[in-house]
Amino acid sequence: MKNNQSIYLILIILFSLNPFFGVFALVNLLFIIKYKNDKFYNLLIIFLSILLSLINITKVPESDLLNHGLRYLQSGDFNFPAYLIHQRKEPIYYIFDYILYHLSNGSLNAWVISFTFFSYFFIFKSILLFFRKIKASRIQIILGLMIAAFFPLIFSLSAHLIRQFIASSIFIYFAVNKIFYNKNKWWLIIIGVFTHSSSALMFPLVYLSFLGDFKNKKALNISLLIILTSYQFIASILYEILDGKYPMLSYILKRASGDTTYDLGEFPIINIIIILIMMVITVLYNSFYVNSSEKKSVRHFFAISWFLSIFILFNTHQSELSLRMFYYLIFFLPFIIPLMFKKENVINTFFVYVMCIGLSFYFLYKLVYGTWTYAPLLELLSNSIVSFSKGP
Repeated sequence: MKNNQSIYLILIILFSLNPFFGVFALVNLLFIIKYKNDKFYNLLIIFLSILLSLINITKVPESDLLNHGLRYLQSGDFNFPAYLIHQRKEPIYYIFDYILYHLSNGSLNAWVISFTFFSYFFIFKSILLFFRKIKASRIQIILGLMIAAFFPLIFSLSAHLIRQFIASSIFIYFAVNKIFYNKNKWWLIIIGVFTHSSSALMFPLVYLSFLGDFKNKKALNISLLIILTSYQFIASILYEILDGKYPMLSYILKRASGDTTYDLGEFPIINIIIILIMMVITVLYNSFYVNSSEKKSVRHFFAISWFLSIFILFNTHQSELSLRMFYYLIFFLPFIIPLMFKKENVINTFFVYVMCIGLSFYFLYKLVYGTWTYAPLLELLSNSIVSFSKGP
């Protein structure tokens, strides 16, 4: 016990001096030693959440980060009710902005660190809760956390589509708690929907316990599939029937019945490849988790990703909607990819270790040559927490 406490303290000191090295040291330790409790996994969750938050504060503000940052700074120009009225969007996110602005004296670094840390903390805790429930191997937990942390597409969303990223992290945390632990944290639905309204399409899926149960609930599953694959046609019929009688609903149906591209561009082919890979893995490896206690929960959880995948693939011509939904789907990736490594043997452990190292290097490569601009790589790799906190 005392030895573990000493290791714990040394890791915290290393992380404080160099966050990247602290994470590297802890990940290697977890590959070497099989800890029976989650103390060191929880430490890794905190380390990764802080590290990614510190990287994000070095990001040069562009696009959504710039726009949301300017809205955050407007908190100083209005009283509380006037600020919410001025934003005219989901209120809970802007309540968070307003409170944080006045608590931090308008610090942009505190703002970026806060939404990045708490979003990633929800994601990482969801992964740990999920893999513990299905009695996964140690290497699956590590790989899931590393994918969530260092898969560039997920990270790029954290300081770009900020409100949806927060809502997605809340959704995945809610889903794992409800489906696997029967904890109905309903207030998370309110927070998620009033952070980004698109999450209202996701939360109901958690309550549809028949999802994926084609043996006993075939009619319900097939009906839902029909709705998902032909929703645009259904929306166009309803739009004609209403004939403008309810302006708000008519507006929504009109948007749903037509093809859209908007500012997110066309739906990329690489996204389709990722979707197909995820679908194949869940089909091939779902049979690993067929113990009587968790079979239904696992089936329901992955059925959400399956039904979402089908909806996206049938609606890629509506690129705005399909991309929005894909960004929710991508949060299932850290849960799905590790399914391939249920057996913890020398070959699998080595392969997962190589994957983690390769993913880390690819993450660093994308920081330098990706879409967004961060601090120079040498600076990121050598900074202490104190150096990071000084900010740009």
